[in-house]
Amino acid sequence: MAERSKAQKIDLVHHRLLELIAERGIENVGIAELSRRAKVSRSWIYKFLGNNRGALIHQAALSFGRSFATQDVQTVQPRNKSELVALLREGSEKVFSDTARNPWIPIMYFRHWGLHDPIGLVIDQLEATYIRTLTGWLEKILSFKSAKANARARMLLQYRMALAYKWCRRPNVKSRALEESDEMLEAVLS
Repeated sequence: MAERSKAQKIDLVHHRLLELIAERGIENVGIAELSRRAKVSRSWIYKFLGNNRGALIHQAALSFGRSFATQDVQTVQPRNKSELVALLREGSEKVFSDTARNPWIPIMYFRHWGLHDPIGLVIDQLEATYIRTLTGWLEKILSFKSAKANARARMLLQYRMALAYKWCRRPNVKSRALEESDEMLEAVLS
């Protein structure tokens, strides 16, 4: 088996840390268990990620957020409604496929949403960016007034995450998730 790169190990440590937090809660996660799960030594974690537990959780939370929360607002600028719908649909597909691989993602999102812990603060920061960007697009592309655009952006985000949560909790709805997402997009963007 090939040796993992430092970046791959860091991603794996972050992933395993978030899994542990989803299973046990932030206060019940230790470096020893994390090193076993990630298959790296504690000394490797201390050397490359530091020995501050709070900072490690914050780094993992940022990694978590970057992996899925903002993928459809950072890469392109839609010019019309069809491009906007396609971009939002692609973002939903990404969230749903990430959820299929990592069912703890929406659980962590809803468990920490609105809290002032490291994960909750990152969720707040990423949501603010997403909502601000999507609000601007809705104002520009669909000529929504600011308050309506902001409310619709929030609805889209929350509904997407609710579908991801529903999907990860009940596997028999996976086939309907994207269909429900498309129905939601049609209703919210009209």
